[in-house]
Amino acid sequence: MSDQTFLDFLILFKRQTEEMWANKELERDVYGFQIPAGAKWLPGLSAEHIRAYEHDIGCVFPHDLRVFLSVMNGLDRESINIYGMCGEPFRTKYTIYSYPRDFELIRGQIARLQSSVEELAGYLTDLRVSGEGVRFVPLCMGTYVVCSDDNTYSPVVYCDGSFVDIVGETIKESLILRFLPSA
Repeated sequence: MSDQTFLDFLILFKRQTEEMWANKELERDVYGFQIPAGAKWLPGLSAEHIRAYEHDIGCVFPHDLRVFLSVMNGLDRESINIYGMCGEPFRTKYTIYSYPRDFELIRGQIARLQSSVEELAGYLTDLRVSGEGVRFVPLCMGTYVVCSDDNTYSPVVYCDGSFVDIVGETIKESLILRFLPSA
């Protein structure tokens, strides 16, 4: 996919998701974090800030992750878990990450998964990447872009440390599945 095509997709995606969230009501029977009404994507990072992010993590990002981060960089507000309105106190936290705001959280998640790379080797083979030099870069809670020596390939996975589930072969595919399931 060309840069312009992916960029056009991201601009449309950003508009569609913000419109969807503008007046969104929380689903009262849901246990788990939900994006609150009025949420908006934070502005993208400059090329200099993307290079700083890569430096801080210690890897080179796939090309489309760089394009993604140049358009949007996390959400402007925390997600909320209302625990199905069962009486538990509500909890909030950032679940779609922004650099540098959430860097300590991002670094902790990377360290946790990097310690499991050998155990996850079978899953990585399914993704056509090897364990050597592989880095997991968190996008949102539990979801990671797999960075390897091939910066043209950016599979996205859900990982809890003991297993990996492929969310999408590309960032675009994973964004559609995660945020625009009816598309």
